[in-house]
Amino acid sequence: MQRAHSSFPIEHKETTVLKHVELDRTLKLEQQFADTSIQPTILVNVFDVDPKDRAAFKLAWAEDAAFFKRQPGYISAQLHQGIQGSSMFLNYAVFEGTKSFAGTTHQPSFEPLRRIYPDGSTAHPHLFRRLAVPGICTGDEEWSPNGQNPSTSTHGLTMADLDPSTPITAQLPDSTHKKPTIQITVYDVDPSDRDAFVTSWQKQAAGLMNRPGCLSQQLHTGLLGSRLFMSYTIWEQTSALADALAAIDTAAVNAHYPDSVTARSHLFRRLHIPGICVGEADGREKLAVSSRMMPAG
Repeated sequence: MQRAHSSFPIEHKETTVLKHVELDRTLKLEQQFADTSIQPTILVNVFDVDPKDRAAFKLAWAEDAAFFKRQPGYISAQLHQGIQGSSMFLNYAVFEGTKSFAGTTHQPSFEPLRRIYPDGSTAHPHLFRRLAVPGICTGDEEWSPNGQNPSTSTHGLTMADLDPSTPITAQLPDSTHKKPTIQITVYDVDPSDRDAFVTSWQKQAAGLMNRPGCLSQQLHTGLLGSRLFMSYTIWEQTSALADALAAIDTAAVNAHYPDSVTARSHLFRRLHIPGICVGEADGREKLAVSSRMMPAG
């Protein structure tokens, strides 16, 4: 079965405004706005940022988040920064529903915010919903297997890096830091293999629950025909993940997944941005009230 191409690996692109590249190239963000569910919607936005622009990016994001915070239907936003020299940031934002988020992006005050980000930055947004998986995590959408016949599995899941410039193997030496680490894994799954994927993920997650230092795991499913799933796993510290990976037969675990699945992982730490979110890492350096701060619209 020929697979549709996703946007991975995320490329480093030069541009004069905030570049928008779909996280799932088979589905535009605007197409997801057709979601009519009244359940909470999760915006996951992965940013690729030049290392020299990290401080400027955090300042721009703080202004952007302050604008969203004033809008109806906004619940929360949490900025994450990739560890060990990563060029990636990730925003995990919760809205009352897709309608709330879509309405905010249609406001006249929204578009100018795209121009306050550093040149060369790229955003990869996608809308998800938290998936309830028995024994592992609760969610706003129930997983209901529908008897799909998965494609034949010969080699199982393919592993890759969300940011090839900073592979997860280069992030594991962070083990000396005694702060919680967030493991984000984005899965590209053929639609015919969705049930088989969730079943495999459930088994793997059950094994990780027994590992020291694994605090929680949450699976998310992309909205409206998305190929993507995303897991959000909190570890007490990076060394706990490193120990788990050393103890697990990764090849055997991966073999249980359908062949269509590609998994791309990256390690982050939550940032503290005053007035917006708290975190284990301090994102406040060089942050100040900017003269560009826009009034509530």
